[in-house]
Amino acid sequence: MDQNELNYYLNVLQKKVTDYFSQSIVLESKINYQNEIITAQNSKIEELEKSIQEYQDQIKNLDKKRGVGAKTKSTNSEDWS
Repeated sequence: MDQNELNYYLNVLQKKVTDYFSQSIVLESKINYQNEIITAQNSKIEELEKSIQEYQDQIKNLDKKRGVGAKTKSTNSEDWS
């Protein structure tokens, strides 16, 4: 390679490296953003699962207070007549 070819080669190489580096930064920032969203959603899921468990525990406690197998008020309209 002569000097002119080498200069063109270096210019193209420098442009490609800059382009790839910029793309890498953009992709990394997108991944970080998506990871933050996933982390927030996982936290919300854990919070909701905890709430579900608390409600299930409350229902069990209410069932214990009423007695196991106690009849509940019927919602069947035929039973009201």
